[in-house]
Amino acid sequence: MFAAEMALRAAGIKLDRQRDEERLARSLKAEEARKPGIGIMELFDRYAAQPGRSARTVAQWRSYLEKLVEFSGITDARRLTAQHVRDWRNHLRDVATHKGKRLSEKTINGSYLAAVRVVLAWGADDGLLDSNPAAEVKPVQFPKAPELRSRVLEEEEARTILKATTAGRQGKEGEDFANAKRGVPWLVCY
Repeated sequence: MFAAEMALRAAGIKLDRQRDEERLARSLKAEEARKPGIGIMELFDRYAAQPGRSARTVAQWRSYLEKLVEFSGITDARRLTAQHVRDWRNHLRDVATHKGKRLSEKTINGSYLAAVRVVLAWGADDGLLDSNPAAEVKPVQFPKAPELRSRVLEEEEARTILKATTAGRQGKEGEDFANAKRGVPWLVCY
């Protein structure tokens, strides 16, 4: 009987705790919803208005942030998540082009993602955002290009090629053509 009473009390305490946690979560969510949003481009304009910003950099970065907004459909910087930035990064890696060419790893990481990271970090540091969602996003990495062999022939390869030049004429080829066939491999091996 005593054990059953203790189990019942423990279950009641656990239920009360869950209710309190749910009330707290609802109130935090309601408080978050009442916070005024700040647009991504408005955040960028505030960042750009700071003294010492290069006009050229501001112009370039504006287009990068506009592309993020266009891709994600998110205009409120507080609603932007790391997953939105990851999806955009993957789009830049897999689909996006500039002047008909795919974007390079350096361009994606050093321009597009860098601009977004810096602006969002500034917003978080200035208290306009709770956190920087771009800080959680890893840079894009392309597979390394295969290493091509050296342009220099190995000694055995050169011997094989030069040996083939001493075979003589084949068929009805003229002397000039036979000499060219013999001379070109020597130039290649040189």
